[in-house]
Amino acid sequence: MLAANHRAGKVQQRVHVVAEPPTPYMQYELTWQYGPNAAVGEEIGIILVAGDEWPDDLPRSDFWLFDSSVLYAMHYEPDGTWLGAEPVSDPDRIVAACRWRDAALYHAMPWREYIASRPDLKRYLAQ
Repeated sequence: MLAANHRAGKVQQRVHVVAEPPTPYMQYELTWQYGPNAAVGEEIGIILVAGDEWPDDLPRSDFWLFDSSVLYAMHYEPDGTWLGAEPVSDPDRIVAACRWRDAALYHAMPWREYIASRPDLKRYLAQ
C-alpha cells in the first residue's frame, strides 16, 4: 500500500519521538519496521529526547492525522499496549493536531540520517 501510494504521488509521513537510549523493542521498530516503509517511500522523521526533555510544542500523546482533516487519538496502556484509536471530530483538536504535525516535522531528523548515525542500529538493517 505504501509503495502504491508513493507511486501515485501521495505523501505519507510519520514522526517518532525516541527517548535515548532506545529500548530493545524501539530498536526493532526503528529498524525492522521502519526500514521497509522508508524503502518504499514513507517519510519517517525521528526526534531524539533525553530524560524528561520534550519539545514544548509537541503533545505527549500519539495521533494519526489524514489530509489535515481526519484525526484519530491513539490510546495505550501504561506498558505501551495499544488499546485502539478514537475518532476525533472537534475542529479545535484537529487544528491543534495540524500544528503539532508541522512542529514535529520541523524538529525531526530524517530516519536515514538517524540510522546512519547509529551503527548499533544500522547493523540490524543488513540482516
